[in-house]
Amino acid sequence: MNLLDQTKKICKLYDIQPARSKGQNFLIREEVYDKIVEAAEIKKDEIVLEVGPGLGFLTAKLAKQAKKVIAVELDDKIAETLKTALLLQKAENIEVINKNVLDIQVLASGYKIVANLPYNITSVFLRKFLSTEHRPELMFLFSFMPRRKSSKMCPLIIFGQRLRWIAR
Repeated sequence: MNLLDQTKKICKLYDIQPARSKGQNFLIREEVYDKIVEAAEIKKDEIVLEVGPGLGFLTAKLAKQAKKVIAVELDDKIAETLKTALLLQKAENIEVINKNVLDIQVLASGYKIVANLPYNITSVFLRKFLSTEHRPELMFLFSFMPRRKSSKMCPLIIFGQRLRWIAR
């Protein structure tokens, strides 16, 4: 079953509707997930903070590469759906946190961020994680925004550049 069919099935089963007011969307192209994981260069000993995990397709791919994935999801229903799916898959290196990412404590150093952000919080998010003593080793951010004359959503890559700090 392709990701579109899986997404429709899960959304119907758990009565999930993406909320545009929260900037929610579900990516349904597996090759995009693969490119994100490749670009993040995740190693087996690394911790990944994933923001906006949605239905967990990217989360599962990240977990295969990382020591641990901390998935932060704002939407209560989606977070519970993700927790249920992970229990069924027996994914032991994934922790789901049902909170606004702007309200969580920044992790200690040595982590990477992969985030599907609503475009309206990108600036605040960057300030939060880049102005702290414990900055991420890498941030891969992507977002979606509506086309002007269409009700469809289209991808807009906001930020996918490696961030490195030579000195603090």
